Amino acid sequence: MSRPADWTPLAAADPVPGDPVEVARVGRRLQQVADQISADVSWLRSLCTAQFWDSGAGQAFHGRVDDAAATLARTYDRYLAAALALGSGLSGPGYAGALERAQSLSLRALTQAQRAWSAMRAQLAVIQGPAPQAGTPSLTLFPVPPRLDSSGNPVPLTAPAGADPRLSAAVARYNASALEYRAANGRLADAVAIRDEAAARATALIQAAIAADGLQDQTGLWHDITRTVSGSPRRHDQQQCG
Repeated sequence: MSRPADWTPLAAADPVPGDPVEVARVGRRLQQVADQISADVSWLRSLCTAQFWDSGAGQAFHGRVDDAAATLARTYDRYLAAALALGSGLSGPGYAGALERAQSLSLRALTQAQRAWSAMRAQLAVIQGPAPQAGTPSLTLFPVPPRLDSSGNPVPLTAPAGADPRLSAAVARYNASALEYRAANGRLADAVAIRDEAAARATALIQAAIAADGLQDQTGLWHDITRTVSGSPRRHDQQQCG
């Protein structure tokens, strides 16, 4: 599902970008690679039986096969860790599922915020109009659009003493919508936190596997994976998987 291009008034741009479907696809692919590596390790180790290595050349080749199996086993650990970190579906554990949940929550927050913002603007139009009765206080100095505090939430309004009841009712409706907008803003913050925490967990798992296996990243693939999950900009020179 494509994400909205317009996130006003809640945010200047998509606060939870990304494609959870693509993340899950990569996770499944990494799992497939890990499964194939596991099968290859089992096959290589099945060759390391004494009956095949009686000669000196055979013993030397035995050592090479054993070393290759050990290296592949470390590679398996890396691919498996990355597959589990990314996840293979949108409803399970892993970054893909968390990103899907965060994006769904952010969409609900956007809908709620837009509804509340529209209601606030409508009430401001009433409040900004001429005083209902001559001689009664007016709220013509209230701002349009709504004034926001440092957290991005609308500042509540207060009707002056002696205001017309209809004006006071408009202020009350405005403040109720402002509370709804505040709730939407909090919901968006929760969505961003879900995404950030999941990205940090996935990155830590992958980086720990990379640090533990002692293998070199010749293609830059793993560098790109960790940067993408952590939210850092992806390098322009796309690397091919090898």
